[in-house]
Amino acid sequence: MIPKINNKSRNAEVDGTAKRMINAWNSAGIADDAHLTTIFNLVDAGEKKLSTAINRSKAESQLEEKDEVRDNQFRLLYNLVQGALGHPDPLVRTAAEKLFAILDRYSLSIIKENYVTESSLIGSLLEELSDASLETSVAAVSGCAELIASLKAAQDDFENVRTAYESEKDLDSKTDNATTLKKQLVLVINKKLVPYLRVVSENDEAKYGGLAGTLTQIIADNNAVVKKRIADAEPVAD
Repeated sequence: MIPKINNKSRNAEVDGTAKRMINAWNSAGIADDAHLTTIFNLVDAGEKKLSTAINRSKAESQLEEKDEVRDNQFRLLYNLVQGALGHPDPLVRTAAEKLFAILDRYSLSIIKENYVTESSLIGSLLEELSDASLETSVAAVSGCAELIASLKAAQDDFENVRTAYESEKDLDSKTDNATTLKKQLVLVINKKLVPYLRVVSENDEAKYGGLAGTLTQIIADNNAVVKKRIADAEPVAD
């Protein structure tokens, strides 16, 4: 008997399972069953929506990664210049003092600000550090120019990803999130597809048996993964 998808399946698990089911349907060649075709059209539409929503959620994770890179570049620059304050060469020390006066005005707390505020502050910092009057000072502190360039690159990279993220976020606000779409897709499969295919495969094994068997294996594979994941997460009894 064709099993139902475990309701505890994750968004990506349901998406992957649905993709495999759709591929099996496309290979089955049962185009003359209008009702089954309608159900699989619902599964296909649901899978596409879920896949899009999953990709949108990845954009936020990528944004966090880019912000972490930017934060690290700022720390490196700040620490480099701060360390140069004790340089034995008075020229280097004086240059570091001039640069650190600017950096310290922003301070390391800049990386704790929200995305919008941090972007604004780093943008202002980079503008100050690019002033022609600081060229000699930047050049005097070894590695400073390279770290400023790295910070600018990280800032630009973050802003590019943030623009894409904001576009996705705007789209996401107008559509259901991935978890809601997963639940809707599971309902179509468990309440419409599985019950119907159980009945027709019992009545006409020759026509539906192959598809039923393939879907049985696909769903069973998914449920086995879910069952193992849940078992691994459960604490061992004393």
